[in-house]
Order: sequence, then structure tokens, then C-alpha cells
Amino acid sequence: MTTKEVKDEAHETLAEEDFLSKIKHIATESVLRQFEMKYRNYILNIATPIAKFSFDDIWKEVTGKPYFQPITTVPKLVSRPTSPGKERTDPMSMKYLMPERFTKIIWKKSLKRIGPKVQDVFTISGIVEGVGKERPLYSTIRTKRLKYIFPDDAEKIIKKSKTSDEGYVEYLDGLELLVQGFWEIQIMPKSAAHQQKDVRIPVDGMHLVLERDKPIILPGFHIEAMDNARRAEYSQEPIAGNPESGRKLVAWVQENQYHVLRQATYWEYLEKKEAGDKATRDYVERLELGEVSM
Repeated sequence: MTTKEVKDEAHETLAEEDFLSKIKHIATESVLRQFEMKYRNYILNIATPIAKFSFDDIWKEVTGKPYFQPITTVPKLVSRPTSPGKERTDPMSMKYLMPERFTKIIWKKSLKRIGPKVQDVFTISGIVEGVGKERPLYSTIRTKRLKYIFPDDAEKIIKKSKTSDEGYVEYLDGLELLVQGFWEIQIMPKSAAHQQKDVRIPVDGMHLVLERDKPIILPGFHIEAMDNARRAEYSQEPIAGNPESGRKLVAWVQENQYHVLRQATYWEYLEKKEAGDKATRDYVERLELGEVSM
């Protein structure tokens, strides 16, 4: 088959062999929908019949419904991006996740008591394609979730784990996964007397202390925790002539509001976190020596 180079709306070069190779490794609906959004122009307007039929087969297998339908049943699709040529990339719209490609998946097995039983759990990390560095992906997942994330390789990992506590799987064509994303944000200044100078966000036992009114980089799940931290606003004054009025819930307000500046990478987050951790240690040392006050 002759390779035909094309460009999608994001101006990325794509060959038909690459397209067919990529969809072959997609097994979850969330990753498939992210892929479809990215290459929609190619799928609808440029792909050959073979590529379209292959994608339709994968779509039916994963979602249970065909991607291409009879023209009489499909309403005209209208694109409504937030700005010309761009899809929304804020954390909430992307469900705090971002697609990332990996050349190697590294696993480690351990034992953990879950309820009355001791079970095998796996910690997963991956080598990022184009970067060559390792980043953590999943912590202490059980075999059921392992099979959900890696449907093609889970059985091989489980079999290997019977004789070894660690190993890896290589992907010559790359493997795309939907993993926790990172964003640069700026938290707004204090807006209420009860709010603290710094914001403290705990997720899975990891507390991050965040400065207000400065650009910072956060993992998606910490941003999700901020989005879910809301306080109730009440009306206090009773209305004259209405004895049933008084303290009533009128709204839920996000406790720590912020601006999204841009998408970031895991490596940028690590660099900023290490600098912040060092500054915190220096401050604590100076506090213990009486050089500064709280």
C-alpha cells in the first residue's frame, strides 16, 4: 500500500499506515473519543475507504454503535469551538486527563490487604514517547482494572507476575493512554476573611501548599479537588411580612477560584514542585532558628 501523507485540522502529518496502527491499540471509549476529536477531519474527509471501514469497526467494538450511519439519520454537525480552530482544553472539559503516548510500560507487583483478603496490586509507570523519560501512571491497581487499561497485555503481565515482581512491555508503534494531565493556573487572591493566605489541597495523601496570585503548575486531580471544594452562601435577613423567610441557601460558590493559563507537562510540574519544596524547607529552617516569624 502506498503511504499517503495528509494533514488534519491541527496541521499534523499523518500517514494511513500510522492511522491504522494507532487505532489498533485503542481499547477504551475515552481514548477513542479523544482520538476521534483529534483526527475528525482526516476520518471524515481524507481517509480512504479501507481506513474508514477499519475505524468504524473499532468504534462499533468499543462503543457498541457504528461511527458512520445512513445519511438520512444523521443531522448536520455544527462545530462550536471556543475560539477559531481550537477545542476547549481547560481541565474540567478534558476531565482532568490528557492523551499521552508511551514506548514502554513498566509494572511492579506487590501485595495489599483489601478487605479480608490479601491481593496482588500493580504500580504502573511509562516511558513517554519523544521524551524518553519515565513518569508514574497508576498506583496500586488490581487485576480487574489492569485488564481494563491494558486489554491486550494484561494476561501476559499477570502470568509474568507469578514468577517476578516487576517487568515491562515495549510498544514499537507506541501506545496511547488517557492519563492525568497538568495545567498552569493562577489562584485568585483571598475573597473572604476565613480563607487562608495559601491554599492547601490534599489528594491521595499528598498535600500541596499553593501560593495565590502567582502562576503555578498543578496535576489535574488536584485541580479537580479545587473544583469540588465549594461553600454554601445563605441569605440572612428575613423579609418583612414573610415569617418563613430568613436563613436560606441561595448558592454554592467555589472556595478557591483560578484562571487557567495553559496546558503543561509532568516534567514542568516536577521542576516547579522541587523548587517549591526547597523554598518550604528553607523557610522551616529559618523559622526554627527564629530568623523569621509566621
